[in-house]
Amino acid sequence: MAKRKTPSEARVDLLEKSPTVQAAAKQARKPVKEVAKGIEARERRNAAILSEPSEESIPVETPQPKPEPPSLPSHISVNQAAKRLGRSHSATYGLILKGALKSIRIGDSIRVVESSVNDIVNSANS
Repeated sequence: MAKRKTPSEARVDLLEKSPTVQAAAKQARKPVKEVAKGIEARERRNAAILSEPSEESIPVETPQPKPEPPSLPSHISVNQAAKRLGRSHSATYGLILKGALKSIRIGDSIRVVESSVNDIVNSANS
């Protein structure tokens, strides 16, 4: 009864017949079987490395989305506020000076809190 070859031995036999392996053995001045065994051993090592769990295959807890920060009031220019209120920009500045419109200064410009404009528009419509 003939001895059955292991998959490794069968792979070495196939590699020995390869013209590439034969040329490599000739260039290295080594027996073809020795070169084929070296290639097969390297393929086994690479397969073992690839079968090890990598960082990508390790389950990682997915980060939960961060809660939204509280929304800041949006600000509009004095001219935009004047258009919404149906007044001139001078009259709108007067409302800001009286404190009827909430505003902030950013550099050289004044920005009006949009919700304060909406409050005045809504109270006028009521």
